[in-house]
Amino acid sequence: MGESMRTEKEADVKKVGEVDLSPAQMVTFRVDEQVYGLGILDVHEVIQYRRPEFAPGDPPWMLGVIHLRGEILPAVDARVRLGFPQKVPDPGAVYVVLEKNGQRVALLVDAILDVVQLGSVELDKPPGVDREDSPVAGFVRVKDRTVAVLKAEAFLPAAERAL
Repeated sequence: MGESMRTEKEADVKKVGEVDLSPAQMVTFRVDEQVYGLGILDVHEVIQYRRPEFAPGDPPWMLGVIHLRGEILPAVDARVRLGFPQKVPDPGAVYVVLEKNGQRVALLVDAILDVVQLGSVELDKPPGVDREDSPVAGFVRVKDRTVAVLKAEAFLPAAERAL
């Protein structure tokens, strides 16, 4: 029985490019005017913005650390990591707490949008996106908009990455 349950669970997990989407679900959010998404298995929770402490300054997209129920998490500015200029967070800004390879990081985004069901989907990888250092795994079409699917590993501090 355990073997059949594992097979059923594995059947629900779809690997789209380098992003596991299970069961073909993605959390979407806004950074600047663009819509991004992460596989739901990489998202631990969403929390309100709080000012980070101890900004290390290197790399420039690291904001510092935040405290979350006794745990100290690195805080990453998605805007800067994705190539947008840094700005003071809007009142609706939130952290998407990512968990990948046993590591957690708080990713600052402008607004959380939705959890979307993808069904059967192909990841479109235009030239330049397939670079190993790109945080974007590819693009999918969701309703009337294009969503850039992100690699959670790209937001972990460099020493913590397991690509």
